[in-house]
Amino acid sequence: MRDFFITWMERLLGLFVVLSVLGVLTTAYFTAISDRPQALIAAVAVVVAGAVSIILTFGFAYIALGIHANTRRTAEAAEAIARGGSAGRGAPAPQGLVPQAGAAVRRAGPPIVQGPVKPDNLRR
Repeated sequence: MRDFFITWMERLLGLFVVLSVLGVLTTAYFTAISDRPQALIAAVAVVVAGAVSIILTFGFAYIALGIHANTRRTAEAAEAIARGGSAGRGAPAPQGLVPQAGAAVRRAGPPIVQGPVKPDNLRR
């Protein structure tokens, strides 16, 4: 059911992009044929402002849909790795990504300092 809504959301976004472009072009056409002074400059401004508006609005919507799809795929891959199964596409699960119980985890970064800072107190 979730895939149904995502698929139709993508289709509706595509339809709204087409309708928005047609609306901007129609507005620019009627602006250009008006008897105002500098109507052509105003029509170009309408096209530029409309294009920026469409790109930003629907670009963010498409990014949100892409983030949703990537998050879902990442969660599925993490669950497959945790189960010890395949991480998708028939690839074997990478070994060593999930620490085993009781295994020491090496910490990256500067050494741990205990007590006053002296060269002989640095533990590696």
